[in-house]
Amino acid sequence: MRFARTAVAAIGGTAMLLAVAGCIGTEDKPPLETIPAGPEISPSAEVPTSGTPAPTATVNPAAACVNQAQVVEALIFADPDVPPPADAKLSRPPVCEAGWAYAAVAVPGADENQVVLRHTGGKWTVLTFGSAPCSEPRVGDAPAKVRTAAGC
Repeated sequence: MRFARTAVAAIGGTAMLLAVAGCIGTEDKPPLETIPAGPEISPSAEVPTSGTPAPTATVNPAAACVNQAQVVEALIFADPDVPPPADAKLSRPPVCEAGWAYAAVAVPGADENQVVLRHTGGKWTVLTFGSAPCSEPRVGDAPAKVRTAAGC
């Protein structure tokens, strides 16, 4: 029996020591925080697209220079709700190079507007029209001759 009491005392003492040991030092240190793992991030399989498609790469570098009728047609196509006035004229000869064109359009009694066009898909397409053609980022891709004519 004496052996049994010693064994129980030893087991009880060990349990008490383990319980006390578990509490020692926990009051001095803040509890450890576990930071949850973040989500896995992988590149999207989709290619983002903008709302306005860029002109196609089928530029005709041998396209003849734009004429007044083509400028008017391109302006009407670009904004059919606001066609250019009937008395709109090219105020100076257009400048063309490698399928790009610059022209100045004047209407009597109004400020001159500038237009930069690109020959794509068999027609002239307006890239920008107004008083500041160089503010359109795509104009930066135009040949030097066209950029210079536009004042860029």
